[in-house]
Amino acid sequence: VVCAAAGTLGARPPAAGHADRGARPAVASRDPHPPRPSADDAVPLWLPGGWVDYAPSGMPDFSQCRPEWSRAGPPGQPGQWTYGGPAAAADVLWWLDSMHEPDPRPPSQAHDGHALVTAYPAFGPPRDDHSTANLGPLVEDLAVRVDTDGRRSSRAVRGTAWEAFTAGMTAYVAGRRLSDAYAVASVEAPGAAWLGAQAARRAGVALLLGVWEAQPDGWRRVGGHYAALAGVGIDPAAVALADPLADTAALGAAGRALPAGADAHSCRTAPRAHDDAAAVSHDAFALVGEPALPGGRRVLAGYFTPDNAGEAAAFQGLNPSAALTAHAAEWRRGTVVMAVDAALALVPAPTAGPSAASSPTATAGPTATPSPTAPSTDVATATQLPDPTRAATPTGDPTATRRPDPTETAAATPGAGRWVVMLPRLQRR
Repeated sequence: VVCAAAGTLGARPPAAGHADRGARPAVASRDPHPPRPSADDAVPLWLPGGWVDYAPSGMPDFSQCRPEWSRAGPPGQPGQWTYGGPAAAADVLWWLDSMHEPDPRPPSQAHDGHALVTAYPAFGPPRDDHSTANLGPLVEDLAVRVDTDGRRSSRAVRGTAWEAFTAGMTAYVAGRRLSDAYAVASVEAPGAAWLGAQAARRAGVALLLGVWEAQPDGWRRVGGHYAALAGVGIDPAAVALADPLADTAALGAAGRALPAGADAHSCRTAPRAHDDAAAVSHDAFALVGEPALPGGRRVLAGYFTPDNAGEAAAFQGLNPSAALTAHAAEWRRGTVVMAVDAALALVPAPTAGPSAASSPTATAGPTATPSPTAPSTDVATATQLPDPTRAATPTGDPTATRRPDPTETAAATPGAGRWVVMLPRLQRR
């Protein structure tokens, strides 16, 4: 696997195997999105953590950046990491399993008292369900269940279709014989009020995000992504995400990062650091209403900017939703925003576990970083987006600068060909 392309500023030099298509016109340097408020003000409700077995930092933030979790792109196009769906699902399941463990012990002790996450394989030497070595098999299992890249159905899909995700997660809970312990709820276009209600119920929430581009005939969905909800604010509306591809809080943007320092949150220097649930970058964004988007979807303010809009290539064509097929289109390297398209919540029943109603140990303090739902009927309180023509527009070719090769730090799948993999620089560096 060759990891290449997508810096964040201006034109890029040609990468190996790619012609230099030239610089794109510069746009106004001013970020048209509202500035991110401080994390303390914007995200007053963080999902709890402090659990020794094992979610010490709140919602885990597992990375999808493994070479075996990528696939080649079309000819002349970058490859992509496609396991955002199962990685975000693993965040949610791991966090809920930790919260409801009746006899918590550190992962160094092979023990499992709650069946939402179990050790793989079921035979052989004992292994703790929250061992870092158990993460890969968990994500691989989830990828089959939610049909990532058509692994279960052999369908021609890139990433994880939303309908397969919701069906797979529902079946997973039922397969663990926990349907009475967890209700599964999904909603289109959730807002802060719905998300806040789920957080207050200590539900684990996975989000389908959509990359929307302003095209001549209106906003079009050109790609998708997944993340887990790590925190929420209601007024003003904001969210914090455990994003399997992004670590913007660790790079100094809004949110909280544990441990401190960008090198602990990097596909280049620490591609497996986030296998440990203690390592998180919870990235905070204001939620902004955009009536022109279908269902009045809320946008993550500042996810894309004029400097990094070319990073949309990382999500191009991924993670579709059947409900949005009429709005799907090819990316034309124009104005893009990241919107919240849908959400799935696993809501614990009052008797799901003995620790469900207890107060968890306080989570370690965040690093000092500057900061900022059937369709949902709540109303976002943030301002609307400005004219789409003034939103984030790419300033250069996203496939032109060579990125580090993931195979330098992790072995590729045997027999896999070599292709270019998009690694957004605004995200995991």
